Amino acid sequence: MINDNRGHGDIVMVMWLAPPIAEKGPTTQVARDLLDKCVVIGVVHAHVANDGNFAFDQVTDIQAADGRDQPLNSLNVNTMPPSVVGVLAAVQSLFARSMGALGQGIHWFAFDSGSVNACTKGGLAVSFAGEKYTYDTPFPGCP
Repeated sequence: MINDNRGHGDIVMVMWLAPPIAEKGPTTQVARDLLDKCVVIGVVHAHVANDGNFAFDQVTDIQAADGRDQPLNSLNVNTMPPSVVGVLAAVQSLFARSMGALGQGIHWFAFDSGSVNACTKGGLAVSFAGEKYTYDTPFPGCP
Protein backbone atom coordinates (compact mmCIF):
# COMPACT_ATOMS: atom_id res chain seq x y z
CA MET A 1 0.00 0.00 0.00
CA ILE A 2 1.20 3.49 -0.84
CA ASN A 3 -0.17 6.19 1.43
CA ASP A 4 0.29 9.77 0.20
CA ASN A 5 -0.71 12.21 2.95
CA ARG A 6 -0.81 15.50 1.08
CA GLY A 7 -1.68 17.55 4.15
CA HIS A 8 -4.77 19.53 5.12
CA GLY A 9 -6.89 16.34 5.16
CA ASP A 10 -6.02 15.33 1.58
CA ILE A 11 -5.12 11.61 1.43
CA VAL A 12 -4.37 9.38 -1.57
CA MET A 13 -3.94 5.63 -1.21
CA VAL A 14 -2.93 3.10 -3.87
CA MET A 15 -3.14 -0.63 -3.12
CA TRP A 16 -1.81 -3.46 -5.26
CA LEU A 17 -3.30 -6.84 -4.41
CA ALA A 18 -0.25 -8.89 -5.37
CA PRO A 19 -0.22 -12.73 -5.13
CA PRO A 20 2.20 -12.88 -2.17
CA ILE A 21 -0.40 -11.21 0.09
CA ALA A 22 -2.77 -14.19 -0.28
CA GLU A 23 -2.23 -16.72 2.48
CA LYS A 24 -0.82 -20.05 1.39
CA GLY A 25 -3.30 -22.88 1.38
CA PRO A 26 -5.68 -24.76 -0.88
CA THR A 27 -8.54 -22.27 -0.53
CA THR A 28 -6.38 -19.30 -1.46
CA GLN A 29 -4.55 -20.87 -4.40
CA VAL A 30 -7.38 -19.75 -6.70
CA ALA A 31 -6.92 -16.15 -5.52
CA ARG A 32 -3.15 -16.36 -5.97
CA ASP A 33 -3.58 -17.75 -9.50
CA LEU A 34 -6.04 -14.98 -10.36
CA LEU A 35 -3.71 -12.29 -9.01
CA ASP A 36 -0.91 -13.74 -11.16
CA LYS A 37 -3.05 -13.20 -14.28
CA CYS A 38 -4.55 -9.83 -13.36
CA VAL A 39 -3.13 -6.79 -11.65
CA VAL A 40 -5.75 -5.61 -9.15
CA ILE A 41 -5.38 -2.03 -7.93
CA GLY A 42 -7.46 -0.14 -5.39
CA VAL A 43 -7.32 3.65 -5.20
CA VAL A 44 -8.90 6.29 -3.02
CA HIS A 45 -8.59 10.06 -2.94
CA ALA A 46 -10.10 11.19 0.35
CA HIS A 47 -10.67 14.62 1.81
CA VAL A 48 -11.05 14.60 5.58
CA ALA A 49 -12.87 17.56 7.12
CA ASN A 50 -11.96 19.00 10.51
CA ASP A 51 -14.98 17.23 12.00
CA GLY A 52 -13.67 13.85 10.78
CA ASN A 53 -16.13 13.39 7.92
CA PHE A 54 -14.81 11.95 4.67
CA ALA A 55 -15.51 13.08 1.11
CA PHE A 56 -14.19 11.05 -1.83
CA ASP A 57 -13.33 11.86 -5.41
CA GLN A 58 -15.25 9.75 -7.89
CA VAL A 59 -12.75 7.69 -9.85
CA THR A 60 -13.70 6.25 -13.22
CA ASP A 61 -10.29 5.41 -14.65
CA ILE A 62 -6.63 4.98 -13.72
CA GLN A 63 -3.57 4.10 -15.77
CA ALA A 64 -1.11 1.30 -14.99
CA ALA A 65 2.18 0.36 -16.64
CA ASP A 66 4.93 -2.19 -16.17
CA GLY A 67 8.47 -1.43 -15.02
CA ARG A 68 9.46 -0.45 -18.57
CA ASP A 69 6.56 2.05 -18.70
CA GLN A 70 4.55 -0.12 -21.11
CA PRO A 71 0.81 0.43 -20.48
CA LEU A 72 -1.26 -2.45 -19.11
CA ASN A 73 -4.62 -3.21 -20.71
CA SER A 74 -7.49 -2.22 -18.47
CA LEU A 75 -10.25 -4.76 -17.94
CA ASN A 76 -13.82 -3.63 -17.46
CA VAL A 77 -16.78 -5.46 -15.98
CA ASN A 78 -18.02 -6.44 -19.45
CA THR A 79 -14.72 -7.96 -20.58
CA MET A 80 -13.15 -9.36 -17.41
CA PRO A 81 -13.61 -13.00 -16.45
CA PRO A 82 -16.49 -13.63 -13.99
CA SER A 83 -13.95 -14.79 -11.39
CA VAL A 84 -12.33 -11.33 -11.44
CA VAL A 85 -15.73 -9.63 -11.07
CA GLY A 86 -16.42 -11.86 -8.06
CA VAL A 87 -13.05 -11.18 -6.47
CA LEU A 88 -13.44 -7.42 -6.92
CA ALA A 89 -16.91 -7.52 -5.31
CA ALA A 90 -15.56 -9.54 -2.38
CA VAL A 91 -12.56 -7.24 -1.95
CA GLN A 92 -14.79 -4.15 -2.06
CA SER A 93 -17.01 -5.61 0.67
CA LEU A 94 -14.04 -6.68 2.80
CA PHE A 95 -12.35 -3.29 2.68
CA ALA A 96 -15.61 -1.38 3.23
CA ARG A 97 -16.31 -3.42 6.36
CA SER A 98 -12.78 -3.46 7.76
CA MET A 99 -11.76 0.14 7.03
CA GLY A 100 -15.09 1.91 7.53
CA ALA A 101 -15.64 5.14 5.63
CA LEU A 102 -12.18 5.07 4.05
CA GLY A 103 -12.69 1.51 2.79
CA GLN A 104 -16.05 2.46 1.29
CA GLY A 105 -14.34 5.14 -0.81
CA ILE A 106 -11.91 2.73 -2.50
CA HIS A 107 -12.37 2.11 -6.22
CA TRP A 108 -11.02 -1.15 -7.65
CA PHE A 109 -9.57 -1.75 -11.11
CA ALA A 110 -8.16 -4.80 -12.90
CA PHE A 111 -5.58 -4.98 -15.69
CA ASP A 112 -4.09 -7.77 -17.78
CA SER A 113 -0.81 -8.43 -16.00
CA GLY A 114 1.30 -8.20 -19.16
CA SER A 115 4.93 -8.48 -18.07
CA VAL A 116 4.17 -7.50 -14.44
CA ASN A 117 5.00 -10.28 -12.01
CA ALA A 118 5.15 -9.58 -8.30
CA CYS A 119 7.95 -12.13 -7.78
CA THR A 120 10.37 -11.19 -10.56
CA LYS A 121 12.57 -8.14 -11.04
CA GLY A 122 10.60 -5.28 -12.54
CA GLY A 123 7.89 -3.01 -11.32
CA LEU A 124 4.45 -1.48 -11.58
CA ALA A 125 3.49 2.17 -12.02
CA VAL A 126 0.03 3.56 -11.29
CA SER A 127 -0.94 7.05 -12.47
CA PHE A 128 -3.63 8.49 -10.24
CA ALA A 129 -4.63 11.86 -8.76
CA GLY A 130 -1.95 13.73 -10.69
CA GLU A 131 0.94 11.53 -9.53
CA LYS A 132 2.76 8.41 -10.64
CA TYR A 133 3.07 5.83 -7.84
CA THR A 134 5.57 3.01 -8.31
CA TYR A 135 6.20 -0.41 -6.87
CA ASP A 136 9.50 -2.24 -7.27
CA THR A 137 9.46 -6.01 -7.60
CA PRO A 138 10.13 -8.65 -6.40
CA PHE A 139 7.39 -8.01 -3.86
CA PRO A 140 8.03 -8.85 -0.17
CA GLY A 141 6.85 -12.37 0.60
CA CYS A 142 7.99 -13.91 -2.69
CA PRO A 143 9.90 -17.18 -2.52
